[in-house]
Amino acid sequence: MTTNNSTGKKPTKKTKPTQHKEALKKRWLIITIIITGLLVSAAVSLLFYFKTLQNPAYTATKPIEAALLKQGAIKKCETGDPGRGPDNNEPWYEAYYIAGGTKEDTMALLRSLSGKGNGPLFKETGYDKNEDGIVFRGVSINTTATVMADKTFSLHPDTCINESTLTGTTAHPIVHLRLRIPQI
Repeated sequence: MTTNNSTGKKPTKKTKPTQHKEALKKRWLIITIIITGLLVSAAVSLLFYFKTLQNPAYTATKPIEAALLKQGAIKKCETGDPGRGPDNNEPWYEAYYIAGGTKEDTMALLRSLSGKGNGPLFKETGYDKNEDGIVFRGVSINTTATVMADKTFSLHPDTCINESTLTGTTAHPIVHLRLRIPQI
C-alpha cells in the first residue's frame, strides 16, 4: 500500500476535468428544469385563480340585469373586475344594454325594482348633463343606471371589444349599468 508522504493518506483516483464539468452541467440542467417547472406552475395557478374568482359586483347586478333582459333588453357588452388582484381591491362591473322597451317603460322598470327590505333599489335623480341621460342611483348599494335616448354613445375599447358605438332611441334607449363595491 502506497501512501502520500505529506498527509499519510492513500491517494485517491482523480477524475478528469471534463467529467467533472459534465456532472455539474447535468446538475444545473436538472435544477433549472425544476425551478422553471415550479415557476410555470405558479404562474398558471395564479392566472387560473384570478380568472375563476367570482365578481361580487356582477353578482349584485344580476337581479337588475334579469329584469332588463326579461323586458327584452339586449346586452351589448360588459366588463368588470372581482377586486382581488394586486392592482385592484374594489370589485366593479359595468354593462351596456339596448333596452327592450321604450324610454318610459325602461324608467318605470328601474323605478319598480326593490332593494333590501323591499324598499326601492334606485332613486331617480333626473337628467344629468355629464351622463347625458336620466340617472338612477342605488339607494343601498353604489349602483348607477343611466337611461340614454336619442343619442349615439361612443364606447371605450377597453370596455367593449365588439361594439364601438351604441345608438339609443326613444323606442329603445341605451341603459348603462355600473356598480362599484368599496374595498373588500
